[in-house]
Amino acid sequence: MYGVSQKAERHGRGTVIADVTQAVEPPATQALDPRLLAAMLDAMPTRCAFVDRDHRYVWVNRAFLGFRGLGADAVVGRHVADVLGRDLYESHLPFEARLMRGETVRWEGWVGYPAIGRRYVQEWLAPYFVDGAYVGALAFGRDITDLKAHEGELAQRLEALRRSEALNAAVVSSALDCIIVIDEAGCVLEFNPAAETTFGLSRADVLGKPIGDFIVPHHLRDRHAAGFERYIRTGERHVIGRRIEIEGLRADGTIFPVELTITEVKLPDRRLFTAHLRDLTAAKEAAAEIEKQRGHIHQIEKLSAMGSLLAGVAHELNNPLAILIAQATLLKDKAPTEDVRRRAERIHAAAERSGRIVKSFVAMARQKPPRREPTDLHDVIRAAAEMTAYGRRSAGIALHLDLAETVPVVSADRDLVGQVVANLLLNAHQVLVDRPDPREIWISTRLAPDGVVLEVADNGPGVAAAIREKVFEPYFTTKPVGAGTGIGLSISRSVVESHGGRITLADRAGGGASFR
Repeated sequence: MYGVSQKAERHGRGTVIADVTQAVEPPATQALDPRLLAAMLDAMPTRCAFVDRDHRYVWVNRAFLGFRGLGADAVVGRHVADVLGRDLYESHLPFEARLMRGETVRWEGWVGYPAIGRRYVQEWLAPYFVDGAYVGALAFGRDITDLKAHEGELAQRLEALRRSEALNAAVVSSALDCIIVIDEAGCVLEFNPAAETTFGLSRADVLGKPIGDFIVPHHLRDRHAAGFERYIRTGERHVIGRRIEIEGLRADGTIFPVELTITEVKLPDRRLFTAHLRDLTAAKEAAAEIEKQRGHIHQIEKLSAMGSLLAGVAHELNNPLAILIAQATLLKDKAPTEDVRRRAERIHAAAERSGRIVKSFVAMARQKPPRREPTDLHDVIRAAAEMTAYGRRSAGIALHLDLAETVPVVSADRDLVGQVVANLLLNAHQVLVDRPDPREIWISTRLAPDGVVLEVADNGPGVAAAIREKVFEPYFTTKPVGAGTGIGLSISRSVVESHGGRITLADRAGGGASFR
């Protein structure tokens, strides 16, 4: 490699090997301009370097220098051990024999860099021969530490370099990212294997054809064509030279997120544009999963807060309920008339029921299963309807019961299920108060193959699709301040699910909402 390194030219932060591309016979189809090749190498986000057989750096690209935080003078001409550290250098020595046999080496793992620390990298080493003699190795490196942290594992594969390919074709074909080169007419000059895999298109099918017809989604093609034409005509740039996120189109019609960088290469007789693209699908999916888990944790925290609230409320209610039960018992025993005695019995029964509900709330807060017993669901429905009847009658709201003739006895906590029905009736009442007549609520039951269906429906405004998934969340409410706490439906769902059931929301035929 000594002859080549002596003829190398320095340009800015790196060194361009001017004679390497001339040492290899160009491909039979088309050879890339050396300046275009150099520009492509420097524009690659993947780290790239050429090391001679004496293990000294002959050339490195900008990504390599940026990763190490060094200038070209601190790398080019220096020994690998001086730049990367003795341990990393010695770990790669066993690869040299394979490289000299013409093998391409792929390696990935954790690496400790001086002054940088541990990073997870993917690395490809490809041999380079001149006149059959091994003169050095091409090294491609990519840092995927962040992806490893988010995704756990990243399985990226790259086609092995074919030993008979020339250096310029090997660089493009072995890149991890999609590399697409187009001319001033927007027609494809290069479409590397990564682009073929990502977009599901073969290189032969796209060469010489407008790139916008293949990888640009239909709804973006007019904007793409207008922007490209404007840049060619005026030089006004909005995308070139920037790293942006856009949408790409696969051959099967699917649209996916892409990170794009476009570099302009000015040649004496024309301009070319090199695009580096990276599929962001996996990264986006990992971010979405993290956000989903964050939302799940948030719901758990709200449920925990609700449990603490229920436990506190239950504790505060126990004493006044005990007094209410005692006074109702005394009133019943000393009632002067039969009518007063019946009223006292109703107060006593309601107070005892409230006490059982309080105990059930405490059990829910402590995540204890409900106390289940054989229960006539229709009795529960009628009791809840009677308990909430006064408010409906005062507001002029009609209640219709459509209860199936044959519904089996269910195993349930009578008080908790009754509280669910009462809560649904009260919610329907509240949404109908300001509505014009007729204002109606329907309760129906029917036997289904997997259980008993209880439905509470109304002819109110219904629930907007945008918030349907939120109505069962703790503390979510559409009611004005002071009119609701946002825990009724959340408690109802907890009760139903603790019985092995489920509660859903749907539109009612004819308008309104239906809770099943």
